[in-house]
Amino acid sequence: YEPAETQKHADMDMWHLDQRVLSTKVAAWPGFPILAEFVPRYGYYDRIDRMRWEVPRDLEGYVDAHLPHPGFTEENWSGVLRLLEVLLDGPGNNLKKGLQWIQSYHKAYTEAWVD
Repeated sequence: YEPAETQKHADMDMWHLDQRVLSTKVAAWPGFPILAEFVPRYGYYDRIDRMRWEVPRDLEGYVDAHLPHPGFTEENWSGVLRLLEVLLDGPGNNLKKGLQWIQSYHKAYTEAWVD
């Protein structure tokens, strides 16, 4: 893993690749823009942000989260996991089963990084 601030400018094209791919797919959807719901944004007030990472008990009013990165490291994982717990803890969700799957996935992912 190499932090973004140490990467060359050309490498930054990959930094937002997921957003560019998703935006292209949404724009190509036959229902866009008529059937799309545009969510009003209020700067960082409706975002859980890595610069002031604190996961609220209730996510009402939040539309976005900029996760601490890299999220899989020991330093950042507990905060990311806390957000996932709040997201999964709702009607119709099986919190315990969801967290077991997440922890299993995280373990396999981090082990893949070990030489």
